Amino acid sequence: MLLVSEAATNAVVHAETPFRVTVVALVSRPMWIEVQDGSPKRPKRRTAKPVDDGGRGLELIEALSASWHDDVDEASGSKIICFTPKGDQKDESGTQGDPASRLTALAS
Repeated sequence: MLLVSEAATNAVVHAETPFRVTVVALVSRPMWIEVQDGSPKRPKRRTAKPVDDGGRGLELIEALSASWHDDVDEASGSKIICFTPKGDQKDESGTQGDPASRLTALAS
């Protein structure tokens, strides 16, 4: 939920366009989530200071996703952020369990 909220908030704040969230869940495959907005601008990494209210979106997505990428459709002028959340199945980090424990580690 946190990753979807972060990607959707970025669409509202930075793209200032409507957005669409798509969740894809197939049997025996990791779930992935796509957030598409109407801006061709790719997400940019920021170095947030401890007192900043924002600027940690990509850090969160990287920390809580098994994988992620963004892509731009030049023809439509839109972009998509796609990620596979870490979760109950083992991911490439070799960890298992609920994502909240990784969020706590990130906040430390």
